[in-house]
Amino acid sequence: MPDISNLISLSNEFDMSLDELIKGDEVIKKKIIRDSNSKKWHLLVILYLVVVLGYIAYFFKVYNIFMVGFLISTLFMLFLEVRIFIKERIYKE
Repeated sequence: MPDISNLISLSNEFDMSLDELIKGDEVIKKKIIRDSNSKKWHLLVILYLVVVLGYIAYFFKVYNIFMVGFLISTLFMLFLEVRIFIKERIYKE
């Protein structure tokens, strides 16, 4: 699947508008929409996990309750999400 710079090059090469080039192919159109939604979803999950880490720190500071298992699982999930987000970003460039 081409990225946007390749689509512009293709549209210039074949003397077609981007509308004709993208809308003519349903697979490309759906992939562009899915990719933009996926990026937003990963950012939202990363933000949620950072808030959970704040919640764990709050409970430790205020109530002296250290949730080791919760901390480890949250850090693990945060690591995976950041890794996926960076991989997608590098793959697109």
